Amino acid sequence: GVVLRELIETLILTLIIFLVIRNVAHNFRIEGSSMEPSLHDGQYVFFDMVYYWVYPPQRGDIVIFNYPENPSQTFIGKIIGLPGETVEITEGQVIVDGLLLDETYLTIHSSYHYSTIIPTDHFLILGDDRNNSYDSHSWGAVPRESIFGRPWVSYWPPEYWGAVSSPRPSLTPRKTKGEKAFLSDRDYWKPVMSLGGGEISEILVSPGYVSDQTVFART
Repeated sequence: GVVLRELIETLILTLIIFLVIRNVAHNFRIEGSSMEPSLHDGQYVFFDMVYYWVYPPQRGDIVIFNYPENPSQTFIGKIIGLPGETVEITEGQVIVDGLLLDETYLTIHSSYHYSTIIPTDHFLILGDDRNNSYDSHSWGAVPRESIFGRPWVSYWPPEYWGAVSSPRPSLTPRKTKGEKAFLSDRDYWKPVMSLGGGEISEILVSPGYVSDQTVFART
């Protein structure tokens, strides 16, 4: 009778709510140290599965994605490079289109060298623990359609409870002193200090590497 009908309606409503929640947020356990110090091994996190239905991925986003070489596996990392950008990782620095990526959140910088031009609709994704992360520097950029979630709330262990956030990297002109720097063809540079003396004038540096006893700053 009435009691049975109400029970069935309650069960159906509960199932609908469960399915909606499962499509909006999934919980994952972080495995490994590749995202230290942002996320930790054994940490449990709810991920927002709807955000990228509406908004495009941005540099600095921590994302979960299907591993390109085996889509059944789910990986996590941070977006470092965007479609069409030229990225070089050298001497512990990330250079994007000739600009230095300022990553104040890193505790250990990369010891490897890597360079690439990111294809259309692809993203370069790295772990924060650069030397202990199996990421884009090993197997290439990640297609846009493989990115499907971002961390929302950490719920275990208790000391990590709360909204998940990570400082965003910023691009700044790369200044060098007696060392090599990569300059893109879009950058006008001028010497602001010359260690060897002589006249200082505005110059346009062609793409490639420069090495001089001059500190360069973009105009």
